[in-house]
Amino acid sequence: MSCTDWKKLLVPASSLGHDAFADWFRFGPNDAPQTPLVVYIGGAISEEIYQERSPTRPDAIATEFENALSAYDHAPPDLLVIPCPLSMYENRTQWRSNFLAHFSRELLPIAPNPEPSRIASVGFSLGSFYALSLVMDNGPASGIATLGGVGMAEAFLESENRDLAGRRIICFANESDDLSAVTRKFQTILDESGIMLEIVSRTGRHTFSDYADNQSAKDAFLFSMNCLSQRGHWIA
Repeated sequence: MSCTDWKKLLVPASSLGHDAFADWFRFGPNDAPQTPLVVYIGGAISEEIYQERSPTRPDAIATEFENALSAYDHAPPDLLVIPCPLSMYENRTQWRSNFLAHFSRELLPIAPNPEPSRIASVGFSLGSFYALSLVMDNGPASGIATLGGVGMAEAFLESENRDLAGRRIICFANESDDLSAVTRKFQTILDESGIMLEIVSRTGRHTFSDYADNQSAKDAFLFSMNCLSQRGHWIA
């Protein structure tokens, strides 16, 4: 299924401490009300790369989302692609607070679908910290998938309620990903809280293209879509 609409969302002087942007995609009818939303948050990048990407369209992400839609048998959700914030405060709680304010008060109000019926997220690398924060601190959020995730343990421990009840979660950590131990640490912390975490390990290293080449990116998006519908299995 191809994209039917795309909009660049621009937020000057954002809560993140810098001019920010995101990309909103629709893959179904333009008049569909309160469509569910999948939020993708990318990994850490330099300010130079951030500025270079501002006027462009993240087609590599949208392609993996489209691949997942081919295995999804419900109405397509919208996709919101958010680059990893540049602001890195000493207090991680401040990063979290600023990002959540940016999402709810700055991005959603200017999106064509400002009140999605449900939300699920996919995080890559450091974007997983923000993606899990979004799921844990957002009422309609229903699940998360991470790719080479970083910061999930911190996001979980810093949440006020540490409650994943009713939310589904899966982590993809490639066999040669130098940061895969971070996902294992998160698994241990969840296990101590009585929460089981499935980790999928496939061939590849720590780049988005590795996770795309081994089908993990597609499967992460499909998992998030099934979280929205609460039906079906996460893999095609």
